[in-house]
Amino acid sequence: MGIFGSGVLDVIPRLLAAFHQARPEVRIALHNQTKDEQLQALRERRITIGFNRLVPAEPDISVQTVLKEALVVGLPATHRLCAREEVTLSELDNEPMILYPNLSLHGLAQEVSNAFHREGLRLNVAQSVEDVLTCVALVAGGFGACITTRSATSLRLPGVEYRPLRSRHLRDIELSCLYRSDDASPVLAAFLDVVRTFPGQDKA
Repeated sequence: MGIFGSGVLDVIPRLLAAFHQARPEVRIALHNQTKDEQLQALRERRITIGFNRLVPAEPDISVQTVLKEALVVGLPATHRLCAREEVTLSELDNEPMILYPNLSLHGLAQEVSNAFHREGLRLNVAQSVEDVLTCVALVAGGFGACITTRSATSLRLPGVEYRPLRSRHLRDIELSCLYRSDDASPVLAAFLDVVRTFPGQDKA
């Protein structure tokens, strides 16, 4: 399985635990890969399934949504917006922002950039990084705020506060699993059965 960033902080471990309980005889090997690397590894049959967000449509790859996850704002603990119960996108106008992932394929960073543009706001990019841990660490260091998934709030670094995000164009983001469309493996079929019945979907 190919895994990535914030997905391993909450959802994927629970999903793997459910599958392991159903099929304890199956050995699971995990590989930390970007979206592009997962797509390549699937085509080369080095992995059977991947987990990622905002997966592009590909003719030979099938995508199954696991859940939709709410987005939050990560703030330095001394930031004035920590006084708010939730933060609107407009309140981040021209605020220093840490964006991730800084990768070639469309991802959360592009979604954030598009939302700022659609709402006529200024996106002040202080840093662009490749992963959520680096992003939150920079927030903790006071370099700026970030927009991330709710699962990332399990990264309780000192100096970081999280608040729900309210935006017309940036509400939630899906976590999906991807696999080869022609893969008839019974183990894959069993895993997809677990995915389809996975509880606790976030409908925010």
